[in-house]
This record gives sequence, C-alpha cells and structure tokens, in this order.
Amino acid sequence: MKTLFLFEELPEQSFFFELEGDYSRFNEIYINGSGPKGKAAQAAYEKLTDELNSLVYDPTEGTVLVPKLDAPTKDWSHFVKCGMIL
Repeated sequence: MKTLFLFEELPEQSFFFELEGDYSRFNEIYINGSGPKGKAAQAAYEKLTDELNSLVYDPTEGTVLVPKLDAPTKDWSHFVKCGMIL
C-alpha cells in the first residue's frame, strides 16, 4: 500500500512524492493553515501539521526530506493533497 502526495507550496513549487503506507490522515492538511473551529479540533489539526512538517522538511535546514517525483505514479492506494501556506 502506498500514498501519493501532491504537496502544494506555491503553484510553481508544488511537487509529488510517495510513501509506503496509509497517510490519508494528511489530506487537506496545510502547514501554517488555519484548522477547524473548536479547541479539540484545532489541537488535532495542529498535531497533524507538526507531523506533516517533520515528515517533509528537515527541522534544522528546512530542506525537503522526501524524494520528489518527476510525475505522479500510478501505483498507489491513497491520494493526499496537502502543503504549506507561505
């Protein structure tokens, strides 16, 4: 099982990557974005943004850790659209 990600930063900086496993929990999660209303929902959203941030970026250098794909693959079980709001 694989998850294909479309990670959006800016239109010209969006990229695809894939990871083994089910990462569908990150669908529509945007780092620096505003999450749902309510204290519990906001806390859950912030936890997911922190997890996504550490999955994609090196915490000390800010470089992308995941291998970017030239084009989306066809061999995936889950699709996630997520990213970072600058």
